[in-house]
Amino acid sequence: MPYPIIPPMLASSGAVPGNPSAWSWEVKWDGWRALVYVGEGIKVRTRTGREVSDSLPELAGLVDALNGRTAVLDGELIACAGGRPDFYALTPRMAQTGRHARWASVQVPVTLVAFDLLHLN
Repeated sequence: MPYPIIPPMLASSGAVPGNPSAWSWEVKWDGWRALVYVGEGIKVRTRTGREVSDSLPELAGLVDALNGRTAVLDGELIACAGGRPDFYALTPRMAQTGRHARWASVQVPVTLVAFDLLHLN
């Protein structure tokens, strides 16, 4: 599967649909926006196109989870500290690669919060 750089749709402000007196909100995950390409392996690119797959061995399970299908997921990479998303825990974690990333994935696991399924098979 080729891995083109697809720009993710970014949040923008706008009018609240429906009843304007109702609350409207979206969780601030405090992570890194990313596209995850799943095929025979995974490729992860940040919204700027930076390749970060080597930093995320914990996402390899997506290949088995999709049972041989190919997919492109748009979402946010997050790390939690104290049960809450923590950008300051994620940033140094993403600097780890290779065997350091495998160790770090146990200490500070990164989770993908998927927003959209852009491609399936």
